[in-house]
Amino acid sequence: MFSPSENYSAVPPGSVPAFGLNAVLQPAEPEWSTHRHPQLLLPVAGVVRVDARTCSAVIPAGRVVWIPGDVEHAVSVKRPVAVRVVRFWRGLEPGQGLDVFAAPPLLTEMVRHAADWGQDPPRTDAADAFFTALGGLIGRWRASTDDITLPHAGSPELRQGLNWLLGRLAHPVGPVDAALHAGLSLRTFQRRCRAELGMSPSAWLQRARVLQGLEMLNHSDLSIADVAMRCGYQSQASFGRVFKDHLGFTPVAWRALDAGSPSRN
Repeated sequence: MFSPSENYSAVPPGSVPAFGLNAVLQPAEPEWSTHRHPQLLLPVAGVVRVDARTCSAVIPAGRVVWIPGDVEHAVSVKRPVAVRVVRFWRGLEPGQGLDVFAAPPLLTEMVRHAADWGQDPPRTDAADAFFTALGGLIGRWRASTDDITLPHAGSPELRQGLNWLLGRLAHPVGPVDAALHAGLSLRTFQRRCRAELGMSPSAWLQRARVLQGLEMLNHSDLSIADVAMRCGYQSQASFGRVFKDHLGFTPVAWRALDAGSPSRN
């Protein structure tokens, strides 16, 4: 069984620059860990949450997350989720934060092949060329990241205000309320958000609601209308529009795709 905190530093890399594995993540209390080497994680179905110190990401099937080496992170799921992981020993720049991007068919197939090889892939020139090619393609695909990570605040005041919002996503709250709770003027709160998060507080709140909705659609049996209300939307239609703007598919389409997930069988 794969554990997100498992340490692979003792596995000798040999002549092959990476290895893969198939696993099923189980619901459990998130464990924070740091790996020396970068890894790619692809959910086969369902959604996986990855938290880092600088941001959080909710990764649905059809997308992958790149976790750089030496980045402290925690991986969690609400229901069992099948995943494929590729860990790279060499040949890739580590990066600074989580990158989430679409998994084109070629990437999906190459990751499947790597995972089927397992932790001890053949130490051949062909396998070396395969992983080298995969690493090169990942470098290109990472250039087109999705805007579905939720950045974390650096300053305690801003973090206090944003955490207050996170606890009240179902309610009609906004930047004015968060600024008041953080002890900041609205103008200062907005300026801090743009400086620390790279976005306005309204855009951050919208993204937080979409990502919560994505998780709830996967791990609960609530209707889409109920999920919309619990994420702070007044109607299923408005939730659906924003959801599609961020993820490229509607909540109805996601529920249909997710119906065959191991988490529902």
